[in-house]
Amino acid sequence: MKKILALLLIVCCSGCASVTAYHPQSDALWPLVAQSDVIVTGTMAVPVDHIRSCLASNKHAHAEINVTLWEALKGKTPETFVVRWYTEPRDYAPDPERVIALAGKRVLLFLVDVEDAPVRGYYFAGYTPRALADAAPAQVQEVQNEISAQRQLLAGFSEAFPPAEEPFLRKVKSLIDATTRKDSQMAAFRELEELGPKAVPAIIMLMDDRRDLAVPAISLRNPPGHWEAVRHYGPKKVVDAMDAILNQITGHSFGNICSGGTERERQEAVNAWRTYLYHWKKTHNKPTEATSQ
Repeated sequence: MKKILALLLIVCCSGCASVTAYHPQSDALWPLVAQSDVIVTGTMAVPVDHIRSCLASNKHAHAEINVTLWEALKGKTPETFVVRWYTEPRDYAPDPERVIALAGKRVLLFLVDVEDAPVRGYYFAGYTPRALADAAPAQVQEVQNEISAQRQLLAGFSEAFPPAEEPFLRKVKSLIDATTRKDSQMAAFRELEELGPKAVPAIIMLMDDRRDLAVPAISLRNPPGHWEAVRHYGPKKVVDAMDAILNQITGHSFGNICSGGTERERQEAVNAWRTYLYHWKKTHNKPTEATSQ
């Protein structure tokens, strides 16, 4: 049930993994590419009458946009597939008028591929209307260049982030190990969260851990004024819980594995967080406080 509720946030919020994930992205292209399981060019058959009816009545629903594939830039799709999109106008999703205007034209789509049965399908990625764009040659080339750059970053990740140079690696590793024991799991989660941004590099470096959690549950505090003080997830593996904690610390979201996922979804999330770490390092001073604990 927890997994279904988390995935329903994707359906309603165009790709969010948690209620704290929404932060307007900068104009940088890399976050959207990292958040996308699939990036394609294609043409859309848009249910215009359905959308107009929803807008006129202010009773919004999901619309199914049929896409005919031209070129897959990242990931794989069938030659024809459906993108599910919610018709209500929101500043962090493709606008209804924009969707209608691009019907039948060659477009660039950034998508997440949700594999959980209750809400299985393709949805627009990220929290940005840029998930749907004109497939102008220059823009397509820019996206291709970024995809290539991220592949190179991932291939060289271990060399770029050697464990011996990360001061919090031992501390974070001991806490991650503690999450696999019932008597220490919840305390370990709390301590990882309390370490805050200084632990982000080590968590990302160690998060690709497929061990089972002792208890498939994690609770995280919401910001003051939120409609609920605490939100709850049902992670199955260490990697799932580390994704939730990274979201809590950074406010960013990549993928939807905080309540478990497929192996593909987990690997996509790990890859995206590793890409994030490259850019995080550019804007944060490397922690100098070391610990031997």
